[in-house]
Amino acid sequence: GALIFRQSLESAAISVPDSDSALHSLAGGTLCQLAASAEPTDGASLIPQYVRRPDAEIALEARTVAND
Repeated sequence: GALIFRQSLESAAISVPDSDSALHSLAGGTLCQLAASAEPTDGASLIPQYVRRPDAEIALEARTVAND
C-alpha cells in the first residue's frame, strides 16, 4: 500500500522507503515467528477498526444522489 499511495503519503510528510527496499516485502516465515511469539488472545475480544466507509455504502449514496 505504501508504494501505491506513495504520492499521498509523501505529500503528508510521511517518508516511504525506495521501491526496492526489503521493508516492503513480507516473508511468511517472519509472520509465523511474530504470531508464535504473540500473546494469545480471545478472538471474541478483537474489534475491527474500520478507517473508511464500505464501498457498498459509498455506491448506494452515489446512486441515491444521482436519482435525486
